[in-house]
Amino acid sequence: MDIVKNNEGVWISTKLFYIVGSLSLLSIITIAIEIAFYVYFHWIQ
Repeated sequence: MDIVKNNEGVWISTKLFYIVGSLSLLSIITIAIEIAFYVYFHWIQ
């Protein structure tokens, strides 16, 4: 039973790690796109 609980905990932490990683990556890409749009429209005007 201890081994099963340990594996389940590792699986949950790995899943959580991937969720947090993809969310942070998504927010970084969004910020980069916003900065790119700001610079682009700023230089046009």
